[in-house]
Amino acid sequence: MGMVSTIDTDGNVYIGTAEIGDNEMRIGNIYNNRFQDIWESKKHQKVIELMSSRYQQKVCKAKLCRHIVSHESVEKFLCGKIKPLDLKEILNDPLSHFI
Repeated sequence: MGMVSTIDTDGNVYIGTAEIGDNEMRIGNIYNNRFQDIWESKKHQKVIELMSSRYQQKVCKAKLCRHIVSHESVEKFLCGKIKPLDLKEILNDPLSHFI
């Protein structure tokens, strides 16, 4: 989780777009801190945990769930829990692998 970011016009950093404007989901501000420091912060981890909890409880925003599923897929791939898709498999049914 937490592999996508969105920065609003005020420099506030969020994980994804559905959270823009939700102060509880803001992980920092690029005018106050370097992006890398924000990304590696405890606040970022806290927001990831909050998002995961909301997802598990099925109380996340409708648009947010798509982002969480894509985050989980990337995380599983990076951890070696899923393997890269075979191009032939994708070409046979291209929409089945759309995130």
